[in-house]
Amino acid sequence: MLPTAAEKQQQLAATPRSMRIVTDGIGKGLDGFSAENTNIVKQIKILAINALIEAARAGEMGKGFAVVANEVQRLAQVATETASKFESNVLGRIGLSRTMADSLVNEMEGMRLTDLAQTLVQLIVRNLFERTADVRWWATDPALWQALRNPDTERQALAEIFIINISCAGIPQRFLFDNGFI
Repeated sequence: MLPTAAEKQQQLAATPRSMRIVTDGIGKGLDGFSAENTNIVKQIKILAINALIEAARAGEMGKGFAVVANEVQRLAQVATETASKFESNVLGRIGLSRTMADSLVNEMEGMRLTDLAQTLVQLIVRNLFERTADVRWWATDPALWQALRNPDTERQALAEIFIINISCAGIPQRFLFDNGFI
């Protein structure tokens, strides 16, 4: 089943990108109407010229028809000028709206990328801080220093460091015990 117009409108969120889509649709529609109007005006001009030719052929009896043909030709010229104003005014504004929507899209995407970059930098800084804290802790751990001074306790100190590293990685201590690490 095809969505109704109201459902389509609800689906289309009010974002700069959707504004761009709507503006493009309006612009294309107006471009089509403008082109169609231009073609109609051309046909009216041709019709007016043909009417003038036929009025001239009819001689004296066609003089009244020539007046009508001249008026049709004048109206065609007015329609041409109006279409030209419409194209420059309305279609120009549609073009400006497109440019503004593009600018908003680019700005919002840029802001989003900036936010993501800042978040990533914060994660990196936090991880570096945590690793620095780990190194400081290991450097002040008496068991590690004792293992370095006394080779007999080296295995015990290394096991403790291993346990700390593994538990930071989320491996349960039961696994370490069952496999002889503890």
